[in-house]
Amino acid sequence: MAKIDDSVKKKVPELRFPGFTDDWEERKLGELSNIVGGGTPSTSNPEYWDGDIDWYAPAEIGEQSYVSKSKKTITELGLKKSSARILPVGTVLFTSRAGIGNTAILAKEATTNQGFQSIVPDQNKLDSYFIFSRTNELKRYGEVTGAGSTFVEVSGKQMSKMSIMVPELSEQQKIGSFFKQLDDTIVLHQRKLDLLKEQKKGYLQKMFPKNGAKVPELRFAGFADAWEERKLTDVTSSYSGLTYSPTDVQDKGTFVLRSSNVKNDQLVDADNVYVNPDIVNSNNVKVGDVIVVVRNGSRSLIGKHAIIIKEMPNTVIGAFMSAFRGQNGDYINALLSTNNFQKEVHKSLGATINQITGKDFSMMNFLTPKLEEQSKIGSFFKQLDDTIALHQRKLDLLKEQKKGFLQKMFV
Repeated sequence: MAKIDDSVKKKVPELRFPGFTDDWEERKLGELSNIVGGGTPSTSNPEYWDGDIDWYAPAEIGEQSYVSKSKKTITELGLKKSSARILPVGTVLFTSRAGIGNTAILAKEATTNQGFQSIVPDQNKLDSYFIFSRTNELKRYGEVTGAGSTFVEVSGKQMSKMSIMVPELSEQQKIGSFFKQLDDTIVLHQRKLDLLKEQKKGYLQKMFPKNGAKVPELRFAGFADAWEERKLTDVTSSYSGLTYSPTDVQDKGTFVLRSSNVKNDQLVDADNVYVNPDIVNSNNVKVGDVIVVVRNGSRSLIGKHAIIIKEMPNTVIGAFMSAFRGQNGDYINALLSTNNFQKEVHKSLGATINQITGKDFSMMNFLTPKLEEQSKIGSFFKQLDDTIALHQRKLDLLKEQKKGFLQKMFV
């Protein structure tokens, strides 16, 4: 791909496939496509429903690039008796209300309800994947131009007026094909990641004892002893986090790990906070420490956790966190991912309280194996977590690359 001189940037993209030199032209979306709304047959007439015609609602759109099967279907009679219209293959479905701007390409002809203003490209003027790849622009335009007192909605007339810079069709097709390949690769990596997470869930259920059992369903060879019930606080020591005020926050200093730094059982850089080192009076984290969210406005975040995997000098946890230090951090980290731990957390939360205390932790009992077996289990889940983290990084990198290409390959 060739890079373009700044002087001509306004009429052509920064990054371009070889062989294309013509300026892009400004056109209205309505000149390149038909914008088609939808409709709903009467729900009280069963003759209109459960037919052979796919009929999409906005909630079904946004997860996949292509759609080919809707949750509900209508009959030929339902189609006739409503304002729903048959949309051809290649139509870009565009949600026009209550979550404007979700898109998908039809892989099979279908209809929609009235929550859409779908883009039916003129096949001689507009490539489906080219316009689909501009979802962010379409969404921004819809949100800005939409109107309504009960909910914001963008009309077909307004969508038709949207100005858009386009090249000749062959260049559009080249760009569309490029982004389709990129999106397919992202979907593939997402599937791999989801599969690994499901596998981890399965292993957590089988490698820790289920309710009433004294040993797990799946065990490493050479271990036969029953697991013993132990308090979490008997096999670990714990420490609490740092309380600080807004005036203690500065651009550099001691890093304070908070709930925003814990995602998918891993530490992440997100909304990082640093404080004046002079006010720090709590433990520095160590490799193998497992940090846990113990207080948060959102109940679903309580119990989120991650293990410290590398030396982190000048780093502490925040006041809404606790940390556990034991002989086998990887085992503790896996234990805190189990349903058994989640049940204990929910037991402690009660109806209104969004925190778990040191006293709550001291009352938590778990069946625990001997150290050697703990070590095996901990190592197994560490490897699995490392693989998940690697796939997550690959996926994040692909998404970042796509973001960069979107900025450079369109005008």
